[in-house]
Amino acid sequence: MKPETIELQEAAKKGVLMNVIASPEDLMPTLILHSTEDDEIHLFGLQMEDKDQMVRAISQTLADRQADAYALVLEGWSTSFLDAALARNGNIKDMAPEDRFEVANILTVEKGDDSPRMSVARIDRLPNGNRRLRKWEEMKNFDGRFAITDW
Repeated sequence: MKPETIELQEAAKKGVLMNVIASPEDLMPTLILHSTEDDEIHLFGLQMEDKDQMVRAISQTLADRQADAYALVLEGWSTSFLDAALARNGNIKDMAPEDRFEVANILTVEKGDDSPRMSVARIDRLPNGNRRLRKWEEMKNFDGRFAITDW
C-alpha cells in the first residue's frame, strides 16, 4: 500500500477509537476517500440500510470524486460460533447476546489493487454503558461486496 493509503487507514482507526470512546451509539458507516481531483480527503456518512444500494453509492462517489483510495468504516457483529451463524443464514445479530460481539471494521482499498485490507477490532460494552475498543487485527486480500477495486 502507498503511504497515503496507510495514512487513510490510520486516520480511520483514530476516528473509530474517538467515536467508540465518546459515544455508546453504533458507528455510522463512513466512506473516507482521497480525491485526485483536489488532492483532499473527503468523508461521507452512508445512511442507507440496503447493502446493494450502499455499494452503488460508494462506487459512484469514488468515480465522481476521482478517488485513488478509500477506507470504509463499518460496525457489525461477529461470533466464535460459526456453525450457529450459518444455521441462521449468517444473521449473527439474531444470535444470543452471549454468543456474539460487536466489531469495528475498516476496509482499505487502492484503485486497481486486487488485495484490499481489512482491519477488525472487537468492541466491548462495559457495565456502565461505555464502550472499549480492543487491538486491531489485520487481514490481507479481503474479498467481499464492499471491496470495490475498480471504479
